[in-house]
Amino acid sequence: MIRSGTPKEPGVSISADGAKIRIFYNRNGIPIEEEIYAVVEAFSYSFSTLSGMVTNTNWIVDYIFSFKAERGKLDAQSKIFQTIAFSFKLNPQWFNKYTQVVEYLI
Repeated sequence: MIRSGTPKEPGVSISADGAKIRIFYNRNGIPIEEEIYAVVEAFSYSFSTLSGMVTNTNWIVDYIFSFKAERGKLDAQSKIFQTIAFSFKLNPQWFNKYTQVVEYLI
């Protein structure tokens, strides 16, 4: 939902920042390394209250991907993982049902 290229709404500040982290652990006695990627989006807007102006900021963590392999083999598989990440396509039927459930819960 990163809104780059979309017109800004008056009084709304939108920003995004991405990062990755690499962690190491053992799983069933096998040394593993894993990279986790995510984007944090922030939407801020100010409004007037009886106490004065207040700024509300909402953060959304999105575009979360994780890839893991045996320790020492993750970098060699990076092209495969990159292809997987860039070939991601949302299933419209699933997303429609998801949206309906969210609307129902609201």
